[in-house]
Amino acid sequence: MRGYDAIAGPACGRRVKQLEDAGIIERYVAVLNARNLGLDLDAFVEIRLRNKTSRTTGNFEKANKLMPEVVEAYFLTGDSDYLLRVRVKDPDHYRDFLRDHLLKIPKVGSPQ
Repeated sequence: MRGYDAIAGPACGRRVKQLEDAGIIERYVAVLNARNLGLDLDAFVEIRLRNKTSRTTGNFEKANKLMPEVVEAYFLTGDSDYLLRVRVKDPDHYRDFLRDHLLKIPKVGSPQ
């Protein structure tokens, strides 16, 4: 809202309301500090599915939504099918996440 730093509080509030009503401001979010939550390791994992059907990709995407360690997921073209951003405590937690969760999803090949 550059240029609005000199307007009064009520006028600013009305302007924000107008931006919300117009759909320019969609939502407000809380940004959590991962380190303060004890999640010190940020890893990117490339995933290649062994069988690329709509059912396989759908199952993989549903499973990702149930894993709190996955904070972002991107569908890719090329050699890999997905890129996951994972937040975990430490390398041991990362290993456990791969072994106990990610690799148990049907049709997931070896992560890179």
